[in-house]
Amino acid sequence: MLAAGADIHKRDASGWAPLCHARHNERAAVVEALEVAAEEEDDARAAEANVRNAARRRALEAAAAEEEEANVREATQWAEELEAAAAEEEEANIREAESAAARRVKVG
Repeated sequence: MLAAGADIHKRDASGWAPLCHARHNERAAVVEALEVAAEEEDDARAAEANVRNAARRRALEAAAAEEEEANVREATQWAEELEAAAAEEEEANIREAESAAARRVKVG
């Protein structure tokens, strides 16, 4: 029955699972087979959980990397805008200084 995929946890009308019946009836081989099947089932569930967790972790890491990349792009854009504004301000200061010098030359 185990090979056919029987549910080893299904309880009967009295609430007993197959393992309870096997223990009650002192069927050592059946108890051992059910315990092994339960362990294998637990191992399979744990493996599935690990796969799901790894997939979630990869998804979170990818999202974090995308967010970091977006932050870097935004910071780079701000830096470029600040550099452009500073260059414009410097050019304006140079023009103003040249103009003031030209006025002094005309006056003096």
